[in-house]
Amino acid sequence: MTSTIPAVSNFASNYTTLSARRGAQSQDSQPSQTATQDTVTISTAGRLALTADSATRADTTFRQIIAEKTAGINFLRSSALANPDSSDFAKLAYDLAHDELSDGQGGGGLLSLGASPSDPLHFTSGELVTEESKAYFTQQASKYRQAAVRLYDEAKAAGVSAGESVNRLYDLQGRQPDRFRAVMMWPAATG
Repeated sequence: MTSTIPAVSNFASNYTTLSARRGAQSQDSQPSQTATQDTVTISTAGRLALTADSATRADTTFRQIIAEKTAGINFLRSSALANPDSSDFAKLAYDLAHDELSDGQGGGGLLSLGASPSDPLHFTSGELVTEESKAYFTQQASKYRQAAVRLYDEAKAAGVSAGESVNRLYDLQGRQPDRFRAVMMWPAATG
């Protein structure tokens, strides 16, 4: 026994009739001419909502990372002052002062990769990576590196302990401009 459901058998003609009655669609609701079954179109309102949600998630993640880094740095700072002549802190002071901060190609800071290779690249702070932001980063990183090496060399020449040097270098990081600190995920200076 077979039966035919009229709604299914007449789907093509019903769909055509329904589409003709709906009239013109807005640009945002019409599928792209190049759409395939592997693509999705999204309205302007949907795109704005997604962007706002992504920004909220990025801000929440950024705040969490900064909180964790602050706790970690506070622990290191306390440990460095408690063990000022430790060889571990001598190495950390050297590494902090001589960090290149970049990949040598104008990029640097902490980056967040998108869900797909075609997503725009952002710093973990949420800032979009652009030619301008890369140029800013390169310029500010150069200024910071010069100041850090100078601070390290002067402290070493003056006989300042490795633990105190570590604390001074973290203070220097915390005094950098807000935008640069955000890109580097460095907390602000305390006190």
